[in-house]
Amino acid sequence: MPRSLRMVSFSASFCWLGWITPRDIFSLFRCRPANPGEMHSLAQEIQGFSKNRLKKQCTCVTTVTGRRLLERRGDGGEGEEQVEELEEEGGCGFVEDKSLDLQVGVVRPFLLLASQDAAHDIDTLQRFKDGVVLVHCNAGVSRSSSVVIGYLMMREGLLFDDAYSQVKVARPSIRPNPGFYQQLQGYTP
Repeated sequence: MPRSLRMVSFSASFCWLGWITPRDIFSLFRCRPANPGEMHSLAQEIQGFSKNRLKKQCTCVTTVTGRRLLERRGDGGEGEEQVEELEEEGGCGFVEDKSLDLQVGVVRPFLLLASQDAAHDIDTLQRFKDGVVLVHCNAGVSRSSSVVIGYLMMREGLLFDDAYSQVKVARPSIRPNPGFYQQLQGYTP
């Protein structure tokens, strides 16, 4: 990998390199409560977490063979899992796509967005000039795109729709999860 290419990886830990500073990332992850006088950091929110406050969850799962199952778990994830088979709809299962996603979106000349596949492919990385930041997560769809959208909103003062559109043009496969999407819509730098 070129020595001056900087990567920011979003999984279990963060790397603070390039133009995106720890302060930039930290300010994106601040919780904004209804009462603006009360600010809580992500660390405070995590410390106040309780499994007892979690909602009971239902997840619809489609197996490779096309079977559809409804999984239920309660009691903060500690209860016994219940699995119910749903009626067959005559559909087929899913096909696992094992091809590499090497598409790198150029959001700004110094800011790239990609998946983990591209971040691990030396030939893909060598195509880019020195002094750039590659922001990636596993699929390059939700986490990394959300951080880049928030970064553009914060650093360039863009509205959510403008930042989202610019990132979508650079990497069409982005799709922030509903929670990130909602938080970004309400984000005001």
